[in-house]
Amino acid sequence: MMERLQFDLAFRWFVGLGMDDPVRDATGFTTHRDRLLEGEVARVAIAEMHRQVGPLRFAPDGLAERGVLLRHLAMPGYLAETRAILHWIAAELSPATYANLMDQYRPAFRALRYSEIARRLDPDECEHAREIARQEGLTRLDARAPPWFFARGQYGSYHFAF
Repeated sequence: MMERLQFDLAFRWFVGLGMDDPVRDATGFTTHRDRLLEGEVARVAIAEMHRQVGPLRFAPDGLAERGVLLRHLAMPGYLAETRAILHWIAAELSPATYANLMDQYRPAFRALRYSEIARRLDPDECEHAREIARQEGLTRLDARAPPWFFARGQYGSYHFAF
């Protein structure tokens, strides 16, 4: 019981809730989840965030200071969707929006039931997603190299090289 109380207090502190502040009921999100996850709702929210804080800026030490960083998970066989999303970012927000193209999709559990997503991206698809971003005019792509202790695998993914 004490452990649970300590956990709950730590959680309240972490999310900025006082002892008497009500905890939000998750049913509002789950009831409207489909509507919230539709593209238009996301586009409006992202555009407003971008309007308020602008593109991502870095401090002299290289840490993110303020601004929007958009991450897009490229999916196998869905590069047309990637193009539409990256086009929207460049056209509606700014070509200077910092974009992180994630290629680490790994099919698991129920995803394996659907042949179109039951595989990982191949290296050509990963490079094609980056090329799409360049074609759409995005100028700030996250192109960090993996750390020295990672090695590139057969399918373009990285693994520990020990």
